[in-house]
Amino acid sequence: MKSDCSSYFPSIFQGFSKSIGTPRTIPPYRRSCGVTVWCSPLSDAFRLFLNMTSNQYEEIQKKFSGTWRVDRNELFEEFLAEVGVNYLIRKMASRSKPTSDITVDLQDETITITLNSTFMKKMSSFRLNEEYEEDFQGNKTKAIATFEDGKLTISNKPLSDTVKPTTAVREIIDTGDLLVTMQVGDVVCKRYWKRVT
Repeated sequence: MKSDCSSYFPSIFQGFSKSIGTPRTIPPYRRSCGVTVWCSPLSDAFRLFLNMTSNQYEEIQKKFSGTWRVDRNELFEEFLAEVGVNYLIRKMASRSKPTSDITVDLQDETITITLNSTFMKKMSSFRLNEEYEEDFQGNKTKAIATFEDGKLTISNKPLSDTVKPTTAVREIIDTGDLLVTMQVGDVVCKRYWKRVT
């Protein structure tokens, strides 16, 4: 698949359009996802964007990579109720101590988060600032992940109007724990995870 730079990176090139100049055909910059992007001469702004993205993945790997185990929850059962999880599963989930594996592939620029519990296993792989599809309780959602100020944020927008959108923000707090703050509607849940490895 072939694309023009300005359409493939619209938000970036909007701000840098004046510095790019008149497009000319040069050898393509090929991304790991298989999309070939034909660019005008690489401006300093575009090179800066590529470096910034790589640095973000390196920072995420340094901060979050490893295995984590839930230590305590705040309003987790209320959060599950708000997203439509049934009573029995809510009770099981609120009492369980799942682990979460977070890995970052720097070559492919892919982040993978795996949740392991006694009654379910869920894995999500994604790239920053690229929309991807998720499945939650049988409901399809469109998700996008961003990284800013040391926080990894994933926003989920359900395809069905009957399901509420959610956000999950991951950050490392002063104790070295991983804090995941999840919000749906007016309910804000906090889950604290201890590092295992």
